Amino acid sequence: MDGNSILIKRKFFDANIKDFEKAWKSAAVVKVNESELMNGYLLSKVQEDSVLQSLGLKQNDIIKKINDIKLDNYEQAFKLYKNIKELKSLSIQIYRDNRLLELMYEIE
Repeated sequence: MDGNSILIKRKFFDANIKDFEKAWKSAAVVKVNESELMNGYLLSKVQEDSVLQSLGLKQNDIIKKINDIKLDNYEQAFKLYKNIKELKSLSIQIYRDNRLLELMYEIE
């Protein structure tokens, strides 16, 4: 595991993606458009003690990429979710406080 990555237990990860609707309800998510093109998802609300908060995501973060896949359309997001069970690592690029950050996770 890389020193900058957060370890996530597979059991925790699988349980939370199984109940994806519950995880998504723990946040208010709005697509972000830039020049009429989709440019990510804004987390306008993240509930305390939610799985999203436990992953380090915060209110007003904009999720730009997941595993280097730019979230510029709904199909990309759906494709990621469809293949999420096979992931061994996860990187989430976010825009927070006028800076791009990358959150990295190892799943074991």
